[in-house]
Amino acid sequence: MQPKPLTDSLRETLAVFDGSGEPWTTPEVAAALDLGRRSTYARLERLVERDHLETKKVGANARVWWRPTRPSATDEPPMDWPNSPGAIETLLESVEEPAVFALDADGAVRFWTSGAERTLGYESDAIIGDPLSVLHTDDDREAGVPERHLERAFERGLIRDEGWRVRADGTRFWAAVKLEAIREDGSLRGYAAIVHDITDRRERERELRQERDLTERLLETAPVGLAVARADGTVERINTRARTHLDVETTEVSKLTVDDFDVAGVDGNPLTATDNPVSRAVETGEPVSDRLVTREDSDGTRWWISVTATPLLEDGTVSATRCVVPRRRLPVRIGTVDLLPGHHGAKGGRNGAP
Repeated sequence: MQPKPLTDSLRETLAVFDGSGEPWTTPEVAAALDLGRRSTYARLERLVERDHLETKKVGANARVWWRPTRPSATDEPPMDWPNSPGAIETLLESVEEPAVFALDADGAVRFWTSGAERTLGYESDAIIGDPLSVLHTDDDREAGVPERHLERAFERGLIRDEGWRVRADGTRFWAAVKLEAIREDGSLRGYAAIVHDITDRRERERELRQERDLTERLLETAPVGLAVARADGTVERINTRARTHLDVETTEVSKLTVDDFDVAGVDGNPLTATDNPVSRAVETGEPVSDRLVTREDSDGTRWWISVTATPLLEDGTVSATRCVVPRRRLPVRIGTVDLLPGHHGAKGGRNGAP
């Protein structure tokens, strides 16, 4: 069955990636395409479904995408090499990246390409006949990792792994490995291995995780309630203070949108999406400052909240919304919670703080 051809929009998106394996974040791709994040994300997902891209979650919500390097136009080397070794060896010798090599049924190297030499540093004469374990760290060898990988490939037919591998000069790199058992007439003939050096990609993912962790810490230490919404109105982050102010359960955050913020006007009447300050900022791209809204608890206690919603602009489009939601300062104060005259039921500790 022939694969379904790509649409013009998907070809345009795929062209952003150069095939080097370098990861891109969704905002980076959206900026390159001059397109909204939501539409960009939908295109990227379709390309992953069709095996043109690969993706990985980084941190709590971030995701990176990359175009895997392909040793041939048909994705990866044909796996029927025992039937036509001359043709396949000629093909594989032309592959510069990634490292492609073959093992015999016992896991010893029997075929080594120039791409494997470039990536792993071994010349063919120096490694033919050596076990797969020479490419693993001392710790992995002691733990029996190479043998375990061969056993799993034998049982499952194909395994994928990420971990440290060792070059001929002793330097380590982070590798993405595919190991596939090759059978002929039901008998094991050997294994085909493909090794990508993804050290740079892993470092980029580590940096993204650190950025995410720092952002989360800043959100949690902020003296006000903070929430961040994507351009489509779905909530990306919300700190503990904002969850308290808006009565949001932690388990609900992943499915939350700005329209779900249960707030009312100063008269107690529900707000429409147009009147909701956060929804309005998302829809119009215009900031809303110090808008007073209310929220009523199940016991009838009314909370007054000042909302400031500020669009964060990227190339003229709203990509996120930051909501600052401290409680309203009103004439009568109970501890640190300010209520209107005649209102009771301040919540929290001795000072009324949540």
